[in-house]
Amino acid sequence: MENKVSRKDCTETSTFLFLL
Repeated sequence: MENKVSRKDCTETSTFLFLL
């Protein structure tokens, strides 16, 4: 579960930075 959450958080952060 932790891995999935960490992966999702990393993906969201990457997308956020990409949008910026």
